[in-house]
Amino acid sequence: MDFDRNLHSHIRCAVSLPRQLCKAILLLLFTLLIPGVACATEVYRPKTDDPVMQPWRWRPFPELNGRGFQCMAQAADGAMWFGLDEGAMRYDGLSWTWYDAGSGLAGAPVTALCGARDGSVWAGTASGVFRFAAGRWARLFPTSGEVTLRVNGILEASDGALWMMLDQGALCLKRDTWTLYTVGSTRTPLQDTDPRPRLVSLPPHPALRDCAFYSAYEDRTGFLWLGINYGTEEGALLRADYRSGRPDNAAAWTWLTRSAELDVARNPLVFQTRDGVIWTVNGISRNRLSRFDGNRWTSLSLTDVGGNDINTSIAQTPDGALWIGGFKRLHVLNDGKWHVYFSPSAPVPPVRVFVLPATDGSVWVAGQKDEVYRLDYAPSRWATYRDLNFHGETPDGRQWFLDWDGGVVCHDGKSWVKHAVEDGVIDTPTRVLPTKSGWVWAVGSDARTAAVACYDGTKWTKRRFPEVAWALTNRAACEARDGSVWFGSESPIDRGKGEKGGLVSYNPNLGKPEEAKAWRHVTSSEFDSIAFVAQTADGRMWTGDKAVFVSDGGPFKKLTSPKELLLAGYVEYAEAAANGELWLAARGYGAFHFDGREWREYTVRDGLPSNCVGSILAAADGSVWLGTMKGISRFDGRRWTATVLPAQVWIEPQNGWMVQSKDGAIWVNNSCREWVRRGFSAQPVKPDSQHRAVRFKSDSKAPETEIVEAQKEVAQPGNVTLSWKGTDFWEVSAGQELEYSHRIDDRPWSEFSPETSRVFLSVPTGSHVFEVRARDLDFNIDATPAHVDFRVIPPVYLQAWFIVTLATLLSVIAYLLRLAVLRARRLEESEKVREAHAEIQKQAAQLEITNQRINQE
Repeated sequence: MDFDRNLHSHIRCAVSLPRQLCKAILLLLFTLLIPGVACATEVYRPKTDDPVMQPWRWRPFPELNGRGFQCMAQAADGAMWFGLDEGAMRYDGLSWTWYDAGSGLAGAPVTALCGARDGSVWAGTASGVFRFAAGRWARLFPTSGEVTLRVNGILEASDGALWMMLDQGALCLKRDTWTLYTVGSTRTPLQDTDPRPRLVSLPPHPALRDCAFYSAYEDRTGFLWLGINYGTEEGALLRADYRSGRPDNAAAWTWLTRSAELDVARNPLVFQTRDGVIWTVNGISRNRLSRFDGNRWTSLSLTDVGGNDINTSIAQTPDGALWIGGFKRLHVLNDGKWHVYFSPSAPVPPVRVFVLPATDGSVWVAGQKDEVYRLDYAPSRWATYRDLNFHGETPDGRQWFLDWDGGVVCHDGKSWVKHAVEDGVIDTPTRVLPTKSGWVWAVGSDARTAAVACYDGTKWTKRRFPEVAWALTNRAACEARDGSVWFGSESPIDRGKGEKGGLVSYNPNLGKPEEAKAWRHVTSSEFDSIAFVAQTADGRMWTGDKAVFVSDGGPFKKLTSPKELLLAGYVEYAEAAANGELWLAARGYGAFHFDGREWREYTVRDGLPSNCVGSILAAADGSVWLGTMKGISRFDGRRWTATVLPAQVWIEPQNGWMVQSKDGAIWVNNSCREWVRRGFSAQPVKPDSQHRAVRFKSDSKAPETEIVEAQKEVAQPGNVTLSWKGTDFWEVSAGQELEYSHRIDDRPWSEFSPETSRVFLSVPTGSHVFEVRARDLDFNIDATPAHVDFRVIPPVYLQAWFIVTLATLLSVIAYLLRLAVLRARRLEESEKVREAHAEIQKQAAQLEITNQRINQE
């Protein structure tokens, strides 16, 4: 077998040699035939900061604290699964789902998890092996009965077979057929519980007794490796040519035990890196890790590099780094060098460490029964380049940097090359200006004289300006709309040497860079050194330092308003936005915004983290970035978000600035004053760790929003209390970092703010819809706002029940009044009849008396 592997490696080497020779010949011909390129073929190797040591890349998940972490796996849909003391939890990046015995996952703790390619998830507990599919858990082994198992690991092989490592044997499910592999056994109690598995007895080792199967791994050549425990501290490996289809043949298996070269002990794990090397680690101290390069085994103790040899996990990330989780230690082998991380310098749990690279480039780091972290490891979002500043891109997509030692570095997406003084670059550049024409300008000084060097794609052309200053500043470099380039002089200006300061500009329409007629020197009695130069969309040029000057094609005139800008006294930086607006960074006075008609000042009162603004960037999406030593802010057109990048990323005024590349990434550059002014001093400049470029690329995943508290019906006077919360994908922006905008009905959206509840006063009577949407630090906005319907109940006197009751009462009153009136009328008529009757009786009596008198007479 070893002979076959060696032969294969020799064949591969023989095939690759002609290819390498052809590449070398082509490179030589390319260099000889194209001299203009030959001068810039010095290969450059960029240095990047260690992402593990950048605290903002780590995100803890308190949802798992205290739940007793056991294991983890990633499913085919990208969701993360965590095996815990009392069940399992699924996390899809936004929501958590809990599964326990009530969900069909019995026998916790969950000691093994595996995400299968068909989308299912497999779990091992003391009650057996379970499969999660279609939202439900089902026990697959054993099918019934009580059993006590120890499932140590689960592997899905290349042929789709599932291998489950049990103390009693290796249980394999392939095409609905169960097979149990044991060592030297002809009968096992598991068959009494579930008779389905076919028993295959592997050849026993004469020195091994009471074997327990711990781990399984299939390498890319088709060998299956089984990790075996025996005794209290011992271990061994079983290996078979799995793809040959003969794992049932006992003769296909080979034992590998401890030797002088191979150090294998209890809880052995096997892993193959992309270079084909086989690695083994053990879970017990005093035993080293081992590696097999195809020819022989060698071993290494991680204690020799500051780590330890109690290792519980091993994996590799896409960049080729090998990760080994140890006891209180995280070991990483990258570019041939070991790095060992531990708390408190990195948030490595102080227990046995498990590590799992995810498909999105992140790395999950967890401690046994301890905390779980997600490390944003991939360079797609964050990258920090030491000793480099990023200055921009040419139309062909090449990125241009400036190195600490003054070299101009070009990156074409694949290779890095460096242009130095020997190629024609000035000896002390402090700024690089790529232009739309594809030319690249190196700006600074040469032999302590203001100078530039222009690269046209084939050669560098140098020009000095002794009449200007000792150097051109790194802050004032601008390409105008007509293709001309403008550069400002650095302070101080020595007029005794004939230096006049001001601006120099080159117009390509008037001649080549080496021709004096193509250059113009702009001076004024009102300014000497220059801090900024910019052109707005209307064609006006803006420049200055202690004051602001503007030109519409003629002489520069001093700005006389606003008074706040005049009081500022010094402008650090200028940025002309694509929409024609101008932004100025004023020392101690915040930022000034000019929309073409009016000026407005923004300070800490408006949400800035500091009034000492060092740089402003008008981004392609219309937002504005602002850099201070207290953090990076962002403006959405209505409101500033004080800190959108980690606190460790900041801008030092005069020595830092921001640039946006064509892919949308934001580059935050920093240097030091000594480096910028190194051409003015004879003292050597010591390397500074702050000379760096931090690249940040936002993601496009928007957060989700949900309403926490709401009332369906609201009484008068219509005061509505609502609360909400948001969740960002993988907690890239933590909950407290999210901002929210809301509205009622179809009114305009409110400004984004961190508030998560609000009382709306005197909402009109009737039905309403409340909507709220979350925004993360990348300014991704939830496209499906959370909403709730509610109704403000009318006042009592307008409610139906009250109106009906009142109407009924009024009707009763009206009826009673009518009865009273009728009775009064009858009484009145009766009284009239009584009175009439009395009058008649009275008249009758008088008539009787009269009649009697007449009779008497």
